[in-house]
Amino acid sequence: MKKTIVDLSHSGNSVNELSGEYGVSEVTIYKWVKGEGTMTPKELAILKENLRLSKKLKSLKSYGHIREKVTETYLTAINEGT
Repeated sequence: MKKTIVDLSHSGNSVNELSGEYGVSEVTIYKWVKGEGTMTPKELAILKENLRLSKKLKSLKSYGHIREKVTETYLTAINEGT
């Protein structure tokens, strides 16, 4: 329902009309429309860190350093240089 309301808002339907039709507050609809496609700084930082660790793991695997399943603890140790 959220995606439908956001799409209808983008196509020109008023937030007031959508609020009445779907029983969702106008404030909520405005938040949905504003927040569509955005990430919080924390989410972005986590995504970047995951990407960095994935690249590091791929590199280590390609050199034969890692042959078994790697635990999150092990990756953290590698990341911290211990």
